[in-house]
Amino acid sequence: MIYPMKRICFVSLLLPLLLVSCSDDKEATVEEESAEVSYRQVTLTEVMTSDAQPVTNTQTYLYADDLLTSYTMLQSFEANGEEMSMESTTSVTYSGNQVLVSDDSGNELTYTLDTDHGCATACVWQQGGGSVRQYTFSYTDTSAGKHLLSYLTETLEDASTPYSTVSIDYTDEQAPIISIRIDTYEQSYQLTVPTSSAGTANVSHLPCLFFTESYPLSVHAVALYGGLLGDAFDTLVTALQPTNNSESEEITTYTYTTDSDDILTSCVAKTVSYGSTYRRTINYEIGEVETEE
Repeated sequence: MIYPMKRICFVSLLLPLLLVSCSDDKEATVEEESAEVSYRQVTLTEVMTSDAQPVTNTQTYLYADDLLTSYTMLQSFEANGEEMSMESTTSVTYSGNQVLVSDDSGNELTYTLDTDHGCATACVWQQGGGSVRQYTFSYTDTSAGKHLLSYLTETLEDASTPYSTVSIDYTDEQAPIISIRIDTYEQSYQLTVPTSSAGTANVSHLPCLFFTESYPLSVHAVALYGGLLGDAFDTLVTALQPTNNSESEEITTYTYTTDSDDILTSCVAKTVSYGSTYRRTINYEIGEVETEE
């Protein structure tokens, strides 16, 4: 199930690993894997305590032949002494230059890919309730050879002008500026993307956490995880800061732990704003699914 953001920043975390980058051979045959392995699986878990009752959010991404095929979100909690849960599933199917992302609430997002990089240039979101939103995407090629998402528009129904836009300026590739406009609201942020010698290598090609949690980009979190909206940064983002809200002294820092293969195992996001501190911890389990012979 795909939900719009209620705030600019924080929603349930969606951070799949082992993603594929955009390429013009999305459906190319990959090398045959071990007979015991049919696909990769990524599970991430976060205990959310912002409400009175803690909720454990578990998200699972499945990949086959280096393509994202499904996403499942499971939320579990205790109510009146009983264990309760809510689950939603999203499937991803590929056909020529189109990719369909559909969930069990009737939402369907159809992406059209370009022929040069295999990245989405447009998307139509047919919502379960019947309304339609349309999106366009543009990209920038960096000095390091990355093909990065740089512009998004969102248009509601048959409106003549976009309802929201996202613009990403990579003039300083270690400090990209993200400008978000939603209706009449505008806000800009600066990311800190360390150099390869100073940061944590993004060996699993994770999309930027802020991208996947910020409306309207959050609508396309599955597409980001599936490598449909450009390349990922070479290193993991370490900080995020508003550019026009100095009185809050707001800054979010990200601290990572990795295993011996440099695969991410946890992330602590700490936000300081107006003198208050907020923390969240996301744990990761990366593995390959074994099948019975």
